[in-house]
Amino acid sequence: MSRLLEATRKRFGAAPRSLSLRVGAPTWLGENDALATAHRQYPRLLSEGHIVLGYVVMANVAMFRLGPDSLPGFVLHPRDPALVVELDELERAGEAIAAIRDLEPVDKDLDQLASLLRAGHERFFSLPVPPALTQGRPLFVSSALLYRAHLPIPRLVAKLLPMLVCKGLKEVAPLPASCWAPDLLDAWNDMAAI
Repeated sequence: MSRLLEATRKRFGAAPRSLSLRVGAPTWLGENDALATAHRQYPRLLSEGHIVLGYVVMANVAMFRLGPDSLPGFVLHPRDPALVVELDELERAGEAIAAIRDLEPVDKDLDQLASLLRAGHERFFSLPVPPALTQGRPLFVSSALLYRAHLPIPRLVAKLLPMLVCKGLKEVAPLPASCWAPDLLDAWNDMAAI
């Protein structure tokens, strides 16, 4: 996966970029929803952002089926694009985070994260994940709009996604599929065929 991520970074190019990719806000997104702010930051993420590998911890179940609206999810990600996080490491941490949702953790930090995940509709950005779940790696969980128009096919078929992070912004967003390396697109489409 690191080879595919590097190829995608090369294809996306160095910041600042001048991209004319536009995506409309979902019809359900209210102006006071914190994801509306994330949506407004999307052009800056495209222009100045850096690619990291993200893991979809939770998403609206409708995102795994074809449908009209982009929907929210919670994504695990590093903030530092220079941090090398192995695919299996990210998956283990993502699965551990998803598992605490249904537990009653005794640790204060784990309990806060579990409560946010159980609520399902809370919005938070770049929330540090307790080191007990990440083997001490600096990883974060963020609410994110999963734009159907920017996925290779308009539904989630995998939990791993290239994400955009940007210094000075706490919001994150998926990298549009039109910017993915061809081999990464092929891998995604292979998963869709299963």
